[in-house]
Amino acid sequence: MSDQKNGNAKETKNVIQGPWPKSKKKVKIPDEDALELQENMEFAEELNQSLIIHMVQMLSENGVDVSKPSFIRDLGLIIELTKGSIYRSMGIPHLTHGFLEALVDVDIDENDDTIHGQIDLNMLGMLEKFIETNKDLEDDDDNDPEIS
Repeated sequence: MSDQKNGNAKETKNVIQGPWPKSKKKVKIPDEDALELQENMEFAEELNQSLIIHMVQMLSENGVDVSKPSFIRDLGLIIELTKGSIYRSMGIPHLTHGFLEALVDVDIDENDDTIHGQIDLNMLGMLEKFIETNKDLEDDDDNDPEIS
């Protein structure tokens, strides 16, 4: 305040007085790429949710019982596969990508550049056998005595 008395009032108007934080840690701000990825993932989630809601409503309106446990199980896979497809279009990795690449063959017709996708039924059969084998192992684990 002594500066004001000496005629330096202009200089003191730009000074901001504390209290200042006592912490020595600096706040970490996420980089722009991380923020963009998060925004894209949130958009994909919203789009996926909207698609699934419309699909379930349409199925229900057309006589499909959407309350059955088997439908709910199927829907869980459909949700993840749809999300994976949206993620792929945005360049975001998803666990379903490798699964679909192994299960679905894609061919491009050289004559008219049309794209054809077909499920590899042999691979699907191998997957079914794998699941059955592991199901038996899980059942055996249930019969094991408990260890105290």
